[in-house]
Parts: sequence; C-alpha cells; structure tokens
Amino acid sequence: MHISPEEVLIAAGVYMPEREQLLAIRQHLLVHHAEVRQMLNDRKLRRVMDSFTGTPLTRPPKGFPKDHPAMDLLLCRQWGLEAKLSSSASLEKDLADQVIRRFRLATPVVEALNTPLLQSVQKKRRPLFGFEPMGKAR
Repeated sequence: MHISPEEVLIAAGVYMPEREQLLAIRQHLLVHHAEVRQMLNDRKLRRVMDSFTGTPLTRPPKGFPKDHPAMDLLLCRQWGLEAKLSSSASLEKDLADQVIRRFRLATPVVEALNTPLLQSVQKKRRPLFGFEPMGKAR
C-alpha cells in the first residue's frame, strides 16, 4: 500500500521476484495457468482491482514452449493486482475497509503465486543436526 499526494495505491502479488522465484512461478504457471487466470478474472475482484504485469518479455523465456497457452503469463516478470484511488480517499472514514476488501479479494491470487515459492522453501529446509522435528519422522 502506498499513499502519496497524487494517489492511494493498493497492490498485491509478486513484485520484482529473484531469478529462482521467477523460474518457480513460471514453472507453476505451466500447469496451473487456467486456475490463476480464473482467479485474475473474478468479477468481484475486477470491479475493484486491475492486473499488472510490469514490463513483459518480448520473446518466450528460455526453456519454455513457445506455443504454450499460458505464454501471456509466462512472459511476465511480475504478477499482481492494483487499485489506484484518488488521494482524497486517504481522508475517507472507510479507507481501511476499502483496503481490507481489496486485499481479501486478492488473497487467492497471492496464495496461488506464493505456492511455488513456499514449495521451494520447504524443499530447502534441512533438519538440524540430521534429526527430523518431533512428529515428522519418516
């Protein structure tokens, strides 16, 4: 969220991911693009927020199929949603409600984009001194 004399900006998503994160999200989108697209096109969400993709690539990312149905999503370097309100919105009594409403509507998209990032973190975790935590023995 950003408040300035020009606007109130509410944004949710993945902004400027690192290289490994970018690859993980793109690989996730190869399989789950229809679900993510459905979330991005939710009617209630579209009424209050717009998609942002940053500056997309001009050609397919290396190693990805050129004719994949998710190519428009794979070309992105960032994914998310934003709402730009007038600066006067910052003085309204219901600003918090407006922000909360937008974040709640954006939550499924953020969770979908975070899924591959969380999975990669889980894979990197190693047990302390070679011992598994209690209850996680194999």
